[in-house]
Amino acid sequence: MHPNSLAVLYQPGSVSHPDNCWQAILARDNRPMGHQPANFGDQAFYGYKQRCPARVGKGGDQDIASFEIGILPDIAIDTRDFDVCVLTQVIEHFNDENQVKLLENARAVVRPGGHLVLTTPNRPISERMRFARGELQPIENWLDTTGLHALLAKTGWRAQQTSYAFNFLPVLASRLPVFRGARYLAYDVLGLRNVVEGLLESRPVGDTTVVLAVKA
Repeated sequence: MHPNSLAVLYQPGSVSHPDNCWQAILARDNRPMGHQPANFGDQAFYGYKQRCPARVGKGGDQDIASFEIGILPDIAIDTRDFDVCVLTQVIEHFNDENQVKLLENARAVVRPGGHLVLTTPNRPISERMRFARGELQPIENWLDTTGLHALLAKTGWRAQQTSYAFNFLPVLASRLPVFRGARYLAYDVLGLRNVVEGLLESRPVGDTTVVLAVKA
């Protein structure tokens, strides 16, 4: 059986819907969002809850969606038994106080023994990278691994596994086009993405930290 999952997203993205799942997606916008939201604004967070039929896309089954509206770091969802909450590139866009509130609120909607999957920029790497004008958000409150683990512990989560992603020379790739080209060649042309990432995922050389935590 697939877990009941709560996905809290800072920006919209492609979400694969496994069978028999519920997902709540909170996404940043300042207007009502449609089925394919894009070009998010700056003020509020909107979301929707997606029910996936047992055979999505087979025999004419259709997704059933009901929209949820909320403003992060609050998570105004009645359900309190999600198996897993996914925070992908979210917490870095909040100040210290609201990072605590968001993780506490995520914990409140997850069942005892449930899990949190969290990704966020790896500060020692990300702060050395070069970003284009407008690429960064108004708040970029990055964490190193020690700080992230401390924040999780403070908010009632226990980190079980930690790894790193986007490991292909992220600092040089952000500064020199030749390295971006080399990454494209290795990852997309030669198909070595899983090999490279797998070899380096335990070393803090990637620009993203990935943590699996359990509700303590």
